[in-house]
Amino acid sequence: MTQKVEGTELRFSTKQRGTPSVTITGITAAKSPVVTAATHGLKDGDVIEITGASVSALNQMHTVAVLTNGTFALPGLDLSMFSTITSGGSFKKVVMSQFCDATSIDLSEYEVNSENKNTFCKKDKSFNVELGTMSVGFYAHSDDEQQSYLRDSGKNLEVVMVQFRPKGAAMLRGFLACSTSLTSKGLRFVDSIYPLSQCPCSTSLTSKGFQNITNGL
Repeated sequence: MTQKVEGTELRFSTKQRGTPSVTITGITAAKSPVVTAATHGLKDGDVIEITGASVSALNQMHTVAVLTNGTFALPGLDLSMFSTITSGGSFKKVVMSQFCDATSIDLSEYEVNSENKNTFCKKDKSFNVELGTMSVGFYAHSDDEQQSYLRDSGKNLEVVMVQFRPKGAAMLRGFLACSTSLTSKGLRFVDSIYPLSQCPCSTSLTSKGFQNITNGL
């Protein structure tokens, strides 16, 4: 699905982090877990990076949905397989940057693949859901700090947070990803972005696909 770019919000995480870090005093073991952190100062759609948590799936970047002045949810994350979270660690706010050089976005949210497993005695078929991909066309500038960071992050297999909202849409989507290719097409470049589970990044981090925030910025 190709999205019109004019008026579309497309943000990428940067290396910048807010200070100081905020201590997490509690996290529920549930789907879209609720995080407790006194006077967290966040708003819907903000991105944070958690470190020092007892569950490895928490130690990454997340898009947040604010509930109260002292609580917020992590949409798309599922911690229901744990009985308790012994330590939530702490977080810092991630500085996001609007990508204004984009000219087109091709988005595929997911793909279902099937495989026949027929034997002499029975017919069988298995199904596998592949997480989505995004390709971004943009005008390249060799001296642009944001573009340089995205190029370097792809070469270094670094994880970035991508946020996307079409013009007029209420829902803000966020997902962890890494860049897998950068292709020149005339005066434009196409950056292919894949969810974390499909690219050769750290296997200790797990992509949860799209994190949907209905009350956007």
